[in-house]
Amino acid sequence: MAVSRKFRATLQTDDESAFTYIVIPFKAQDVFGRGRPPVRVTLNGYAYRSTLAPYGSEYYLAVNQTARVGARVKVGDRVTVIVEADEAPRAIKAPTDLVRALKASPPAQTRWKELSFLHQKEYVTAIEDAKRPETRARRIEKTIERLAGEHQSRSNLT
Repeated sequence: MAVSRKFRATLQTDDESAFTYIVIPFKAQDVFGRGRPPVRVTLNGYAYRSTLAPYGSEYYLAVNQTARVGARVKVGDRVTVIVEADEAPRAIKAPTDLVRALKASPPAQTRWKELSFLHQKEYVTAIEDAKRPETRARRIEKTIERLAGEHQSRSNLT
């Protein structure tokens, strides 16, 4: 059975960066066996996947805008949180137009495969959030350029 912890906490923000988070009231390393454990989170009944992040002697759970809206919470609210180990593989399904662009650029495709789930998700979210087709196309083009450039930079290091 998956390791799980339930607790209450206050949703906080860092005014400087607008980072919204919950301080985890235990050492994630001790409970989950690793420093940055992937977790399934239930926040006031809203479920999502995340990763606990250590900073100094504390662990934090990021609560992005999508999770805040889904859980109907705002900074300062006291919330019920359940975190449980997430052993399921993390894979992002790239949209068809991005897949075509990646296939057309082998260096970008190679670099894409090396990216973490989170970085792939960030690229896909930015592309899918485009409201106009021209914006989407431009974001895909920039993604391919960036990935191909990163692949080239990494190749030069070896």
